[in-house]
Amino acid sequence: MPRVLHLLLRASLAPVLLGLTLLANSGQSHSPSGVLQLFAVSLFISLGFLLFGDQRFAAPTKETRAST
Repeated sequence: MPRVLHLLLRASLAPVLLGLTLLANSGQSHSPSGVLQLFAVSLFISLGFLLFGDQRFAAPTKETRAST
């Protein structure tokens, strides 16, 4: 199961990177404030992966397996 979650995390990263690429190519980001906004969003995403990307879900206990 952790392998599936790892693949889902990587699959969710692709649309984010595509969105950042499209935002970087827009005319709105070719100003100083646009560059700052793009940097802030990228920094927020990067820090999120660095700080919380190593967290794992707890393995289900025998009680939760029996109830399902």
